[in-house]
Amino acid sequence: MFGIKSFSDRAKRDAIFYLRDIDDNIRRYLECLPPKFHDELKLRNDNLPLADPVNLAATKKLNEFNVGVVQTLLDFFFDGHAAQRESFYKSCIADAFNVGPGPEDGVAKRAGYTAAWVLGMANLGTDYYKSFKKTRQIISVYLREGCHWAENAFIPQIVQEGRQIEDLEYELQPMLYTSIQPPTAALARGGKGNFLRDVTPGRQPILDLQKIEYTNSERLSQILGTNGDDRFKHYAKLWQKDGAYEQEANDYILEQRQVGDFELARDFCLASLNGTDCWSDSIGKLDRFDVIFKICREVGLNPEIIFQLPTGKLSKNGDQILSERSFFKIREFLQISENKFFLSEMDTDPLNGARLHWAKNYTGKVMCKIPTDPDNGIIDEIGFAADISMGPLQIELFFENDLNAADQAIFNAVLLNDYNSFFEQADIYPVVKKQAWYQAEKLRLTELNSDLFDQYNTLLKQSSKDQAREMVMELPLTLTVESQIELPVSHDTLAELRLDSFGKTGSYFDDFDQFIVAKLIESGIDFDPDAVNGAEKITPSAVSLALKLERVLAPYIYDPETLRKFKRLLVPLDDESGLGLDM
Repeated sequence: MFGIKSFSDRAKRDAIFYLRDIDDNIRRYLECLPPKFHDELKLRNDNLPLADPVNLAATKKLNEFNVGVVQTLLDFFFDGHAAQRESFYKSCIADAFNVGPGPEDGVAKRAGYTAAWVLGMANLGTDYYKSFKKTRQIISVYLREGCHWAENAFIPQIVQEGRQIEDLEYELQPMLYTSIQPPTAALARGGKGNFLRDVTPGRQPILDLQKIEYTNSERLSQILGTNGDDRFKHYAKLWQKDGAYEQEANDYILEQRQVGDFELARDFCLASLNGTDCWSDSIGKLDRFDVIFKICREVGLNPEIIFQLPTGKLSKNGDQILSERSFFKIREFLQISENKFFLSEMDTDPLNGARLHWAKNYTGKVMCKIPTDPDNGIIDEIGFAADISMGPLQIELFFENDLNAADQAIFNAVLLNDYNSFFEQADIYPVVKKQAWYQAEKLRLTELNSDLFDQYNTLLKQSSKDQAREMVMELPLTLTVESQIELPVSHDTLAELRLDSFGKTGSYFDDFDQFIVAKLIESGIDFDPDAVNGAEKITPSAVSLALKLERVLAPYIYDPETLRKFKRLLVPLDDESGLGLDM
């Protein structure tokens, strides 16, 4: 239908990723995969701007070459109707480059293939698209070579193989380019006292180069260490979203201080520093996963992010079988619905094995995982996870002694549904009855809650399970993130170490914390460590997440010289305290 986007979000996302990659690393790629006219594309003087007359000719040729690369890349990823191909071009280019140039940006954004980049204009992507569209009309050998190079070198060796520039350079270690040694004097002498000309430096075959063995952590450091500090902008966006939660928590602290309960105020401050989101809602916690995902992408990793929800089916071992759902689609659904929904909106067979409260295991996980990649040094999957559950919107009603008729009916329906689902699942999968978790849960639901179990048996005689399930289908539900985010490295002792540090130095923060805080403040976050030390304000969740996540990534992002500058550390900044890739 006219006006309906025909190309997929994935095609656009993947295209944008490689557009930015080729922009940031075009010259490095050309060194590893030299095209025709390679010498003509090189700058005559690297110390002068691209627009300088000395470099202008090479810059113009590289611009034409790059346009051919971009068009071929976009054609490769495009999966829509032919009539929307140009729309795809424009959308990808605009979203890829509509950012202001910075010191860590690629050559295009720093100095520019176009006048817009040279002038440092803000709408770079839109301006580059105009230049891109115009340059495509030019009959240029450099543009055609860019198309040929992208099709025959970049796409098959990089895109289809899932590699990046670091992978190529790693293969060419320790010396990408070497000089062929000139002949010795004895061999170089020609007849009649003449000398042969010196052999010009040339590129040796890859197979002739000696490879270096790297540890897993060193390999990952090569990839992550090339990135700048752009990731801190994601922490800043999370901080902006959490403004209301932060104010609410700070008001609570002020209230406790005014009534003289300084210990409670201090405990609350320390809890927030350690990452306890006691004032946040579930949507806010999902935002934290979004930040983790984006930061992992920013530093050069390739994470996946999903919801895992139970199907109601069990494996042969009696474990829940979980289905994977789109994180972004479910989060958007929850945001639009204000986290109020019905089971029928979540699945085609939503009541299969579902339990909402009493025999609760309608639980799943939110997962942000980085798959194994031996080439990158990731030998075991790296995961960030939190437990989730679905339950009645007004769950507090279940804890009241006196319920009105309507609330009592809801209570009865959930009770019947939960117990029925629990016992039915064991009947369908007999192996479950042998599991320790089943025996423990059965004990909790029967002997330890005998009154509740008696009520269930009474209701069972009065109502059918089908009636109960019909009512549950009409029951407003909410999704709850039940646990804090589990990081790949827990640093369980960090909270105690912070307390000990405060007793000795008057501060919960070590040198690395102060280093990260300075970067967060530079990114726009208003945060005062002294206020936290004085039990006056909480630590915003964005800051708390940054202090934990950056500590996990630090051994691989920062070079050894930088890490050695941190003299006072609560936890060492090394691989063993990081992801433990070499263990």
